[in-house]
Amino acid sequence: GLKLSQARVAIQRLPHDSLLVHRKNWRPQMLVLCKPPNMGEILPKRSRALLDFASQLKQSQGLTVVRSLIEGDPLDESIVKENFRISDVLRDAAKEVGLDGFLRATIHPGGFLEGSVATIQEAGLAALTPNSVLALWPSWAASNDTSAVSESKMKSFARVLKSSIALKKSVLLIKNPLLWPSSQDRVGGYIDIWWVVHDGGLLLLLPYLLKRNRVWKRCSIRLFALAKDTRDSIRLRLKISKMIGGFRLGVVKEVHVLCLGRED
Repeated sequence: GLKLSQARVAIQRLPHDSLLVHRKNWRPQMLVLCKPPNMGEILPKRSRALLDFASQLKQSQGLTVVRSLIEGDPLDESIVKENFRISDVLRDAAKEVGLDGFLRATIHPGGFLEGSVATIQEAGLAALTPNSVLALWPSWAASNDTSAVSESKMKSFARVLKSSIALKKSVLLIKNPLLWPSSQDRVGGYIDIWWVVHDGGLLLLLPYLLKRNRVWKRCSIRLFALAKDTRDSIRLRLKISKMIGGFRLGVVKEVHVLCLGRED
């Protein structure tokens, strides 16, 4: 009773538009789209690895909402029971990898596309609304299957990504999640950023957030950018240095501007 009332008052006092945050203070508040297990099975390894990465990135700070979308009829008792089971599976997996957040499965009769777009819009409450979507790059996308079914799946996936961007969400896709370090690992070496000028600084922010986690703490960050020629490389280097300074992220140790057409 009392805690619920205090939480309601606190949420109502927050600004209702999460887009009002200044870019220097912006941090990803995650909606994680997690593939559910098959009926009666455990969480797929790829989905577990996705939750593990989200845990490393967020470190129990900010907002994390995890949704698994189940296609089916909510009037089907077996589907409803499976929905509750998968919600419990998600919470158990999140606890194992140290991910704090709001996790549950939801039933969507319309399938992946309609369910994903609806979830992206409705997840969260007032100011506690995700501004970023984290998902896996689909494993079936690596195949050379050119069938109508495969093409339809890719079109649906692409529409989810385009819809996320249209709804002012940042999009993060994780490829080959089983090759990423787990929360039990400690890695060294480099985190390489291949610069995209108009990304709003997200590529700089993500390695900074990862390095705060003990898994990535010993890594150094290198930034690579491509320039048309030597003159353009000087201009681009100055622009990157200004961008790094503006975001107050003093974690980039090396900046390399490569000229197109040079073999070295």
